[in-house]
Amino acid sequence: MAGGDATQLRPAIEQLREGMAAAGKPPPGIVFATQLPLDDPPRAADQVAQLAAVGVTRLVHGWRYADAAAFARGAEVMHRFLSA
Repeated sequence: MAGGDATQLRPAIEQLREGMAAAGKPPPGIVFATQLPLDDPPRAADQVAQLAAVGVTRLVHGWRYADAAAFARGAEVMHRFLSA
């Protein structure tokens, strides 16, 4: 989240889950789109952990990359801290 507080999402996520349960539906997946700070892997990992803690089940990381090599570097950073 660009400067946001992930805990602000918790009430809306809980309300959505409660509504789905009341309707007899399975829990929804919660997809959050952001741009992670890949130049600061510990901060990015913390951001991912905070989002997971409030109920985000899938994360979309959108970023621009100059070429295939830049994409590969970004993918390596994400793999390193997300698979730990």
